[in-house]
Amino acid sequence: MSRNSRQSAFTRMTRRPHIEPALLALLNANTRDSFTVSSLTQAYRALPNSPRPEAKAARQFIARNVTRLVQHGFLRCVSGADETPRYVVTAGADTPSPTSSDAPSLRRLRDKLHQCQVELLTTLGETEEYDTLCAELPDLRPAAQRLYDEARDRSAKTLGRVRALESLIAAHVSA
Repeated sequence: MSRNSRQSAFTRMTRRPHIEPALLALLNANTRDSFTVSSLTQAYRALPNSPRPEAKAARQFIARNVTRLVQHGFLRCVSGADETPRYVVTAGADTPSPTSSDAPSLRRLRDKLHQCQVELLTTLGETEEYDTLCAELPDLRPAAQRLYDEARDRSAKTLGRVRALESLIAAHVSA
């Protein structure tokens, strides 16, 4: 192996990977639960204005990123060889630990962020289900449309809250 290829492999292994913000938000929402590539792909595609709404492109993107994040130690596979691979977010994926004086406020912000992310995923699932029900039962469209619109509005507001909390956490950690 040449010196340049060894150096680039080392650089790839030690450098923190870039994670798309939408994917990072989903991973942060799954810090306590295990997930599969399929479940993460579904959640990713359910995001409003998903960058990759097509099933194949989204699955490929998620699979590549999960593999990369496992290699960097940010995710860990927790299933047996004969099962569908399940992953968990490892402690290495967290942002740098704050000083002791910052810990309570930062922990509270992260808890609030986690709650908002769970709420966001819930409302995204709700809008997706209304859409599916309208396709299956067209006679319910008028009643479901109002509920769909309300859920979509809640989703947009929650996404704004998630972004605000993420920005504040990032500013707090880098300070």
